[in-house]
Amino acid sequence: MKKWKLLIAAAVAVVCRLPAADGQDIDYVRRYDARIACENPAGMKHLPVSRISSAEAYVRKNSGKFVNYSQSDDSYAAGANAESFFSLNPKTVFYGSAGYSNFSGRRMGGSAFIDPDRMVFDLQETVDSTRGDKSLESYRLAGGVSVGVSSRLTLGGKIDYCAADYAKSLDLRHSNRLFDLSVSAGASYAVFDFLEIGVNYLYRRRVEGVQFKMYGTTDRRYVSLVSYGLFYGRAEQFGDSGYTDPDHQNPAVDEWNGGSLQIAFGAGDRAAFFGELSYHVRSGYYGKRSPSTPVFIEHRAPSTAYRAGVSLRCGDVHHILMAGFGRESLKNHENVYRFEHAADGHDDIVYLGNNQVFSRTSTQAGFDYTANLGVRNFCPAWVVGASANYRSRRQTVSLYPYRRRQNIGYGSFRILATRNIAVRQSQYSVSAGILYGAGSGTPKTDDVYAPPAETQRPPRNNDVLLFREYEYLTAKRAGGSLELKMRRTFVNGLDLYGKINYEFTKAFNVEYLGGSTASCAILTVGAGF
Repeated sequence: MKKWKLLIAAAVAVVCRLPAADGQDIDYVRRYDARIACENPAGMKHLPVSRISSAEAYVRKNSGKFVNYSQSDDSYAAGANAESFFSLNPKTVFYGSAGYSNFSGRRMGGSAFIDPDRMVFDLQETVDSTRGDKSLESYRLAGGVSVGVSSRLTLGGKIDYCAADYAKSLDLRHSNRLFDLSVSAGASYAVFDFLEIGVNYLYRRRVEGVQFKMYGTTDRRYVSLVSYGLFYGRAEQFGDSGYTDPDHQNPAVDEWNGGSLQIAFGAGDRAAFFGELSYHVRSGYYGKRSPSTPVFIEHRAPSTAYRAGVSLRCGDVHHILMAGFGRESLKNHENVYRFEHAADGHDDIVYLGNNQVFSRTSTQAGFDYTANLGVRNFCPAWVVGASANYRSRRQTVSLYPYRRRQNIGYGSFRILATRNIAVRQSQYSVSAGILYGAGSGTPKTDDVYAPPAETQRPPRNNDVLLFREYEYLTAKRAGGSLELKMRRTFVNGLDLYGKINYEFTKAFNVEYLGGSTASCAILTVGAGF
């Protein structure tokens, strides 16, 4: 990973060489026009400033036992990020960013994957006694360009790459390698001065390879749960060939193909509307595609999403409202195969068919409203906002004749206010927010398609983790946040700043998790250009 550190250092150096943009807020500039941060990179042409950059470093401490089943109740993280928008000329805009993070968490278990919420199945620990320390080191590089080829037509492209190493340091150990690459190409056309239409194509490939190891005593049996969903599946002992085969690093592969259609219209600089309709197909598998190693499962998940925004400006007041809706339908099939001994002495895989073992329909919706008051040089004196999000999912695991189902929904609502006070060359900011969340549903419904045979045994489960996840998602909770920031502007518009942020969450009527509180403290130092 040394080469990635050198690349990030080079990217930060390029950012730091750009001329400064006095006093501007890069977060506000990114929100200024929804087309700047949409899926179509051609939208970057609407950058309202000639250049703006930022670079920062942070340390973060999380603690508290109100965490999900695969998270840590005591973790640390540190990292650095750099980001830049730069207009080479009125027709060409460049974007670049680089990031590094190092995470360390104690008493982690539950899942062998970096983010089990995005996976189509899971490999889980069956007992809490094997929980241990985990570390995650990740690197990210991104770059994009928007070029006007005529007075009305603009083309754009963007690449976003992430790599990560993830490891557990207690038996049963696992080490993961992540590769995540997204490529987007798009175009926009100004039909009239007040109407613009855009379209883009997106390809993304995410591969997370997992290999299990054991360094301790060999007289202990380690059993993992192959969860097809809802912590329901079958047990697999380490050392056997299969999902946790110690001799191979099995990859979990995801690929997305699709695109988006954008439409934007407005009345000059005072009012604007933006809408984006997206369709993507996610497909993938777990295992190695080779004559001698099996592909265990394969999945496919089409998804649709719609996002819309309204921007209203009146003097030094800027209102921004964004809302969105998304839906994904996933089906996962497990392959049925056998090994056949070939004439050359090797065992070959012969696939006999597949069975659908899991289906999930998930929806999400939300909105984000921000009032930017007293805007001067793309930096508001007041920022007042409210946001809400809601997610629901219907899941079914089918291991004939047994079936497990779940139907839940959960959401949260947040209010945030920020006051920026300028005193000569300095700016002092205070932000405060409140949060409320809750959910409901049925954690599980177990039944059968037909009466099982007397010799059939029901699938294995880990209902301890099931109820922990359900409680974490649906328990009523309230929280608050406070952030203090100081920024000072020097010659050539260089802004140096430091900020500290603290968040606290309190859940109610907690039964299955180890505690009802969680907190997060972040210390950041950075520079704006």
